[in-house]
This record gives sequence, C-alpha cells and structure tokens, in this order.
Amino acid sequence: MSSRELELVHHIWASGQVAFQPFRNYWFSLGMVDPAAMHLVIANAAMHRKTLRTIPSPEDDIVELTHVQAAMTSVNQRIRNVNQKVTDEMLGAILGVRRAMLRQIYFIALRFDHFTRHFAGFQIMLDLRGGLLSIESATYIRLSLFWIELNACAAQDTIPRFSPPFHVIKNPYSAVHISRGLQHRDKALQVSGVPSLLSSVEILDAFTGLSFLIAALTVEPPLRIQWDDDNFPGFGFYPTLHRLLTIQAAAKGKPPADAVQEMCRLGAIFFLAEVRRKFGIAPVVTNVQATKLHNLLDGNEMLWVEELDSVRTWTIIMAGCAADNEADRAWAVKALLRSRVSLVYRNWDEVMDVISEMWWIDEVFQLKSQDLLSEYLKLFIAP
Repeated sequence: MSSRELELVHHIWASGQVAFQPFRNYWFSLGMVDPAAMHLVIANAAMHRKTLRTIPSPEDDIVELTHVQAAMTSVNQRIRNVNQKVTDEMLGAILGVRRAMLRQIYFIALRFDHFTRHFAGFQIMLDLRGGLLSIESATYIRLSLFWIELNACAAQDTIPRFSPPFHVIKNPYSAVHISRGLQHRDKALQVSGVPSLLSSVEILDAFTGLSFLIAALTVEPPLRIQWDDDNFPGFGFYPTLHRLLTIQAAAKGKPPADAVQEMCRLGAIFFLAEVRRKFGIAPVVTNVQATKLHNLLDGNEMLWVEELDSVRTWTIIMAGCAADNEADRAWAVKALLRSRVSLVYRNWDEVMDVISEMWWIDEVFQLKSQDLLSEYLKLFIAP
C-alpha cells in the first residue's frame, strides 16, 4: 500500500461516526481476505473523508474512482476463471461496486443501464451459487443487497427483484411508537379522505408504516429515534419503501381508484425521500416519480375533484419539498395554483392546518414548504 492508502485505512478507524461502523465490523475484515473488497474499503474511506473536508479535494475523487475501477477489474479477472467459485467475498465486493456506482449515477451522471447490467451479472453469479437462500445466513451481504437494490429502485421507481430479509430486520418500533402511530394513522386517514376511495390493503399498510415512523421521530425523548441513527432507515422504514415500490401500477385506462392509489403511492415516496435525506442518505433522486405525478395529474381530471383536495394537495406539497431540480419544484407550485380553483380552504394557513394533520414532520418539511409558499404567492398575485 502507498502512504496515501495507509492514511485512508487509518481514517476508517479514526473516524468516530456511526456511519463507518459497518466498515469496521464487516468490510474491513472482508478486505483482509479479498482484494476487491479492500479496494472498496479504501474508495469509501476517500469518499467519507471528502465529505468531512471544509474544502473538497479533487484527489479524493481520483482515489475513490481508481479503487472502484481496481475492484471491478479484480472481480472480472476471477469471473473468467471457470475454476473460481462464487464466494461471499466476491458477492460482497460486487455489491460494494454497485454502491459506488449508485453514488456516481447522481454525481457524475453515470447511466442507470450501466448499473443494471452490473446487477444482472450479480444475479447470474448468485444463481450459480444457489440463489438467494445461499446468502440468507450471510447477514451483511443480505442486508447490503436489500439496501443497495432498494436505493437504486427508488431512484428509478422500479419494482425490486428481491424481498426484504425479514429474518434479519426486526421491528424497530416500541409499543409507544405503535400506539401513537395507530392514533396518528386513523386521524390522518380521516382528514385525507383516503379510506372511502381506496380498497388496497397495501397502500393502507404503507400509510400505517408512515404513521409509525412519524410517531418514532416525534415522540418525547428518550423514546424518540435520533436523526444520527444510521441503522434506523434500513431497519425502520425501508420495508415500507419496498412495499410502495412493489404496488405501483399503470393508472391510465384503469378504474379511478387505481389513479388515486398511484397518487397516494407517489406522495408517500416523496415523503420518505425527504426523511431519507434528513438521515443523511445520498443520493436521493425523485425526478422519475415527479414525471409520473405530472403525467398522472395532467391525464386524470377526476383527481382534481373536491373530494380529493386534501390528499392531492398533500401529494403536491410532498413533491415540491422532495424535488431535486427547479423544474419539478416549479411544476409543484403551478399545480398548487391550479388546486386553488377547487380548494375549500381559504388561505395557505388553512391548507397547512390540514396537511400537518396528515403525514407530516415539521422538522423535515417546514422550511421547504415555506419556500413553496413564497413561489406560490408570487404566481398568485402576478397580473
């Protein structure tokens, strides 16, 4: 190892952040027995150190990309060997490459089809190994597969191939979280008007999951989940995100209830997008869901009826808060302006009084909703 690489390895152990605990517990030990995994340990150390710098260094990007490429080369060389068995170390290294690629998709515009090809290769290797059952006891690999695939599917709004590892993911909510969450859900559903419009058990279960999450993040200490708990998203609400991705369906030409469900599903994904960002998860992109919502509302006049005012307005505000580009944010503002024609609420304060009784966390959405209000008022008073 060069002195720079040794410095980065030292950084893994010197960093006190919880986020690096998995590297200490699993990835570093994996790197001791697999060259590709060690390259990924160094790449992630470079990425982490860059985020801590006051002034980012281009050298960290070079080191990260160099070691990701080296990890890919190491795995590809062994794949060509017919005598090479598909080991836990190889699968772990491939997942690590996929995690690095997922980050690059957002920051350097790497295409998702490139990422998808790597995933298809991983699945072939997993099938040769005996399928998903062969890694069910390899906890870190199984969890990594779940989390990495779910982040990728959320960015593309596609259905995950693998189910959550429920034998590993335990219920993170206390009895207090569940009790308060059920109370919140019942009130939110009543305010939103959703129960009279939806028969889907899956979307109602997803909303229940959001209410449990809200209760866990807003209950009084010490029962409150802290934002620096890096393990909570994967164990806490990623199963709900998985459910939201699996129940999607094309609403065009389907019964009205399907269009309402799709609108609710997208609103819930936007809600979780902002929560994921608050937990420090990156990248979180929402442009695919935003485009789907644009097309859904533009193509379904029945979604603009007064009966849907509350849940539609909530969905649009969630979309505006979670938007990752100015165009999607501007669309949300214009959609709110269009809603003004049918809204029974007289002013923005009345809108927020209702929305805040649905699926809402002040700490997450307050500032961005104020920005939406400012843009809304500009259009509202424009001649």
